[in-house]
Amino acid sequence: MKSRLLVSCILFSSLCATAQADVQNRNTTIAPVVVGDTSRIKDSDLDIFRDLADKHRTDVNKQNVKSPINLNMDEKTKAAFNRYKNEAEAIHASAEQKVQQRIRNMNNGEFVGNADLSKARYTTLVFASLSMPETDIEEMYRSLAGDTETTIVFRGLPKGAKTINEAIAHYQQIARKLKLKTTPNVIINPVLFEQYQVGVVPTIIRLTKPTPNRSGDPQTMQTKVHPKMQASVEGLISPVWLNRQIKEGHQGFLGRKGAVYNIEEDDIISELQKRAANIDWEEKKRQAQARIWKNIPFEELSPTPADKKRVIDPTFELQQDIRGVKGELIAAKGTRVNPLQARTFDRMLVVFDATNRQEVTFVERHLPQWRTDHRVNSEQTFMLMTGIDRDNGWTEHQNLVQRFNSRMYLLQSDVKNTFGIRHHPCIVYQNGERFVVEEFKVD
Repeated sequence: MKSRLLVSCILFSSLCATAQADVQNRNTTIAPVVVGDTSRIKDSDLDIFRDLADKHRTDVNKQNVKSPINLNMDEKTKAAFNRYKNEAEAIHASAEQKVQQRIRNMNNGEFVGNADLSKARYTTLVFASLSMPETDIEEMYRSLAGDTETTIVFRGLPKGAKTINEAIAHYQQIARKLKLKTTPNVIINPVLFEQYQVGVVPTIIRLTKPTPNRSGDPQTMQTKVHPKMQASVEGLISPVWLNRQIKEGHQGFLGRKGAVYNIEEDDIISELQKRAANIDWEEKKRQAQARIWKNIPFEELSPTPADKKRVIDPTFELQQDIRGVKGELIAAKGTRVNPLQARTFDRMLVVFDATNRQEVTFVERHLPQWRTDHRVNSEQTFMLMTGIDRDNGWTEHQNLVQRFNSRMYLLQSDVKNTFGIRHHPCIVYQNGERFVVEEFKVD
């Protein structure tokens, strides 16, 4: 159950965000959605829209005649009339915009939207599946385009999709095909199907309050409490009818108003768990270990052209005052500091190319004497490789550890730059208050 919750935390709003990824920096203008699925909703269900739009057009046509706004009205009546007129104006303008968009087919349309996951909270859930007729799905996308409070919910991966990314691309492609300028919210969330017991599609559920932006808490691994259902309907692909019924005071399950279909997509969480159970994790582990040496970067150096010693003064100058927790001055700006005066460098670095057999033999022959000369043991010796046989990395690494009885590391850029290491093989050790880099030519 916990694994289901963790996956659901990730999935709930991943699709709606990714659908807008290429345009998340654009400004967004979203018009209200007022035209529903007229193929499924009766004409009487759109009476409010038609009445308001017709009333607005009548008012405009009569503007040269005695308009109701010019009659002797009290202020309260005038205010109510103005609100009514403004609403009709907005609805009519939105309807016209939608018709024009469809006529033009938006050949140069762009995806516009908001990829802020903190805003992925919805009051209306429209459950869908690719088992529905393609025309219904397309009309669903069109009718919900730009509706920020509604989301289309799919349960899992489409047939043929092997990854979540492929599923997301498939659901996005529907909107791209329609060339919608503003896209609908679309998410993959099997948890919602389960919690609201959705068994057929299309199903529309209106909630008492917005959903959380994730189905579970990744910190506690607990399911978040989801809002209660206010009303629901099966067989419709637009929430217009359902919203009308809610305004009239109806609640609960309001019946089946059109054709419904079984859900084609498998529960994505169950699918992921099934795939995980069939994975040979030991083999994956072996493959991962084998890949490590092929991908690890090395600080490659050139061979030493001649025996040479270089002395490095680690002294540096403070660029600002150093103060204690109570504000007391510990060291003033401009103070010169040599870290070797405070702490001894009680180790020796040995830099060599592990792919050069002659060089490995050279280092092996001289290592005991270097340790004696600089008073370090095997624990204080750090062997830094500038290269290794990538095809047999683990075997080579283990062989070198046993051969030198010492730790084996890869030369990193910060170590290389700190000591000014230029060639291999070389050793780095402390001499008084200085570092010494001693390079050796291998004959």
